[in-house]
Amino acid sequence: MAKESLNLNVDSTADVSHVPSIPLSFLRNGESGKVVRISGKCEVKRFLEGLGFIPGTSIRMVNLDKSGRILEVRGSRIAIDEGMAAKIMVTQ
Repeated sequence: MAKESLNLNVDSTADVSHVPSIPLSFLRNGESGKVVRISGKCEVKRFLEGLGFIPGTSIRMVNLDKSGRILEVRGSRIAIDEGMAAKIMVTQ
């Protein structure tokens, strides 16, 4: 029996730490990016990584309004506010 592989759109071998990036809060509806790094305190980084915002992970902005952002991350939809979005650096 063949073992199925789950594609999480994460390239853990890629070094994306030196790639030009922008805050996730700059993305508009429908735009996609790849997580480069997360800034902030250790607790914030752990919280966001627990939600799936890991360097190398592909993300897509589903909806953007004054109250926050809805993002597609690893097959799930996650809502975060402007402050959290500003801590996540992405490439386009």
